Amino acid sequence: MIDIFKQKKILFGVMLVIVLAGAFTFIRLFIYDSYRMPDTASPGTTAISDGSTLTLDIPDSALPSGVTKDQMVVEPIPVSELPEDIQDIDVVAAFRLTPDGLTFKEPVSFSIKTILKNNALLIIFHISEGQVEVVDNVSVVFDGNNQATITGSIAHLSIITVGGGLLTIFMPNNMGSHFVGESFRVPVIFDLNLAVDERTGKEPYASFRLNPEVTSAGFRSFVSFAPVKPDYIEKMPAVDTQISSDPPPPRSLDVRGEFTCAAVGDGEIVYMVWVIREGYSWGSFSGPMNISYHVSLKTQVNCIEPESPSTPTPTITPTPTPTPTTTAPPTTPTPACTWTCGSWGACSSSGTQTRSCTSSPSPCTGTNPNPTSQTCKPSCNIPAFQACANTFSLQGCIDACPYVDAACPPSAPPDTDCKETDKVCSDACWSEADAHVDSCLASNNCTKEEVIAGGGGAQR
Repeated sequence: MIDIFKQKKILFGVMLVIVLAGAFTFIRLFIYDSYRMPDTASPGTTAISDGSTLTLDIPDSALPSGVTKDQMVVEPIPVSELPEDIQDIDVVAAFRLTPDGLTFKEPVSFSIKTILKNNALLIIFHISEGQVEVVDNVSVVFDGNNQATITGSIAHLSIITVGGGLLTIFMPNNMGSHFVGESFRVPVIFDLNLAVDERTGKEPYASFRLNPEVTSAGFRSFVSFAPVKPDYIEKMPAVDTQISSDPPPPRSLDVRGEFTCAAVGDGEIVYMVWVIREGYSWGSFSGPMNISYHVSLKTQVNCIEPESPSTPTPTITPTPTPTPTTTAPPTTPTPACTWTCGSWGACSSSGTQTRSCTSSPSPCTGTNPNPTSQTCKPSCNIPAFQACANTFSLQGCIDACPYVDAACPPSAPPDTDCKETDKVCSDACWSEADAHVDSCLASNNCTKEEVIAGGGGAQR
């Protein structure tokens, strides 16, 4: 006998599942619809997470057979939904792209406009089915005001995460006003931003190589636009300049370009650098090696007319007035002088400063008992220090060191002849560089603290 009551319960359960599934689909479409970009001539999908905006540009030619853009959803997600090793990193934003794992017929471009943390070079993670990858060969444009635009491409849908970086790059976004014919320097500072991990008590590990950008015109670093022209531009940094948290490579680098205002108007200077991340570890996450970033920064400058020299007023010699003959008054004693001294002037390069003193009444007798000069510490001449420091090339010294035999890593093919730079020679280069910098500091009345605090030169 058929159990009618049992059949009704099964039917009711099926209907309940259908109703709940339909309600969930409606709610999902209603909520996610606000993150979809409407169809335009350049189709794409956009979402916003903690002030960062992700945009996908999906051409029809990239879609797999039977798949439409309407089936794809981009949504922001909380950090708690990321893998644990990624949660250790200072996450800036995270997005889920579904259906997860959907592979495109050709790479699809993405653009992320985000807020920088300490002007650090951010990392883009690609997470699919629990596997974490780092997106390679991305372009980063520092837009000023602590913002950046990151562009790259992906081959499939997954979770995209923007993680905090360990390399900070700083260039002023405005160099102020300079007279036509006046030269000025634009600084770019690279520095590792390493904070001690509270759980391990250790710093993160990071190693980067910096190169001038490769363009159709060859290696380039600084590029200027009218009315600004370059004066002296090296390949800054030199090819394969290394910055690392592990010595002997330094943790920071300061490069500068020299420019001149050639005409009146607003000009722009662009700095380009190709950054290769060789190693990276933060918390429980260790990133892959040889990840490339093509970075550009921009600064503005206002070129103005020089001040016109004032025309001197001609001096008119008055006609002398005859002195009338008078009877001299009785002679009275001349009083003693009272001396008043002003403030001490600026300290000269020779280490002295002076002040002036005046006497009253007039006339009076007596000499000034107060000193009008004293010794002082001359101010730090940062430009002269830099010129002195730049006469020695640490990288050039190390490059001239011989190579010696070295143990090959286990992954090296058999019969590989492995070499490394002679450590005794490279250590000698570092010692020579330290001694050279100390000499330049002393000869220009500077301390390391004054040079660091001055940023290598004040802006106008």
